[in-house]
Amino acid sequence: MLTITPLLRGPVSVAAYACSAEASARPYAEQHTQWSVSYVQAGSFGCQCRGARFELMPGAVLLGRPGDEFTCTHDHHGGGDECLAFFFEPEVADEVGGVRHRPWQSGGLPPLPELMALGELARRAAHQVAGPRADEVGLALAAKVVDVMAGEQ
Repeated sequence: MLTITPLLRGPVSVAAYACSAEASARPYAEQHTQWSVSYVQAGSFGCQCRGARFELMPGAVLLGRPGDEFTCTHDHHGGGDECLAFFFEPEVADEVGGVRHRPWQSGGLPPLPELMALGELARRAAHQVAGPRADEVGLALAAKVVDVMAGEQ
C-alpha cells in the first residue's frame, strides 16, 4: 500500500511517499506524470524503466521524466520504503537543465555523497519551520542530479 503525503505545492511540489508493499506483492506498470527527483530515505526497492533495472536503497535517487513507464518491485526486501519526492513544472525542469544540459532521464542513481548531503538537508527542511525550504533544497538536488548525469560532479 502506498501513502502519499503532500507537503508543499507550487512550481516545485514536495511529497512524502511511504510504501508498505511486501516482497510477494505483484509489480505493476506505472507512469511518471511530471519531472521528478525522489530521495530514498528508508527501505529498498527495485525499479525497472527504459530497459534498465535499478536497485534503490537509502541515499539513492529515483528520477522521473513525464510519460516514462516504470515498475517498482520489492522482491529482494521484506517490503516497505520511504521517499521524499520533488515534482517540477516543465519550465522549472528546463531551467534546471540550463542551456548546457537537458532535464534528466527516468532511472536511478546510487547513493552518492554529493546527492546524499542535499537529500538529508531536504529531509530536515521538510519537517522544520526555520531554515531552508524543502522546495529550495529539492531544486538544488535536481541541479546536482543534472550535473552528476552530465559528468560534472
